[in-house]
Amino acid sequence: MNAIAYSTLNYFKTEIDLKDGRYPYIFIRKNGGGLISNFINTPSIIQQIGGIDLISMAQNPILTVEYNYDELCTYFEIIDPNKLCLKINEAIAAYINLLWLIKDNSVCSTQCWLNVDGKISRNSRRDFFSNCNGTYCDVAFSLAELNKVVASHKRLTEFISKKDYGNNINLDDPILRSPSINPSDLNFAKYIYNRVERAFKFLHLARSHSFLPMKISFYIVILECLFTTENHEITHKVSERATIYLGGDKNVKLNNFKRIKEAYDIRSKYMHGQALKKNIDYNELCRISKSTDDIVRKILNKVLFEDGEIFMKKDDELASHYNTLIFT
Repeated sequence: MNAIAYSTLNYFKTEIDLKDGRYPYIFIRKNGGGLISNFINTPSIIQQIGGIDLISMAQNPILTVEYNYDELCTYFEIIDPNKLCLKINEAIAAYINLLWLIKDNSVCSTQCWLNVDGKISRNSRRDFFSNCNGTYCDVAFSLAELNKVVASHKRLTEFISKKDYGNNINLDDPILRSPSINPSDLNFAKYIYNRVERAFKFLHLARSHSFLPMKISFYIVILECLFTTENHEITHKVSERATIYLGGDKNVKLNNFKRIKEAYDIRSKYMHGQALKKNIDYNELCRISKSTDDIVRKILNKVLFEDGEIFMKKDDELASHYNTLIFT
């Protein structure tokens, strides 16, 4: 028995239907009109989905994924379609989050419907991804860019803690294999996540906040997650290590160091209950948020495609690696 998941994509723009041949069961339609006429065409299904949701599906791009229902139940060890819908919605959100690695955007998928033999389950998420300015606007993606997301996802799955998911995982499924921000029904996870996993979980949190001091704070947490090995002189060491890791000539390094320290100042004052400097208005926050967003994107892409294994090392080995970079 097949199960089909539908998820509307907010603030995602495309003029064509997008389908990656490597993952034929993932299909992004420019709108849900054809989907409704071809698949959601019985009075029972229409009644279950409801008029408001049908309008949303018809007007927005929609991602569809087809599964074998029995395999889904085995994978998640769940037989309740409503709980399965929740898990799939979490996985889709984590997958969509990787669009950010290509460019800044506010694309998000908050609604998910699971069709199992004509019976519809629905799950809604309350977190919306915002762009670096804390706003929401349409962003267009090409098939080539979506293919880069697939490549990013395949690479990220190599760093997911295997013991968190069991041994019978289909590594070729870029939706189910997405690292979920809610790892259990109790919203509790054992402390087993490595640095790369945690960095992407914090990225999810940063993008889920439109309030810029909070967004900037989580950007800094991502850097701390990757570049902290001791519990002293953290601000200076993280700023220095992130700057050296990015590389560039002297001017580029000085500029990146200054930008990270600016973001650190926002995070420190906000998290410690202090007032921001008088010259920090919305436009200045946008500037700092954008510059930090750019830095974090470059770092995470470099971590993912060039140096991921380094971040699996123990703290003392990682500290030694950073010292080598600084004095090279």
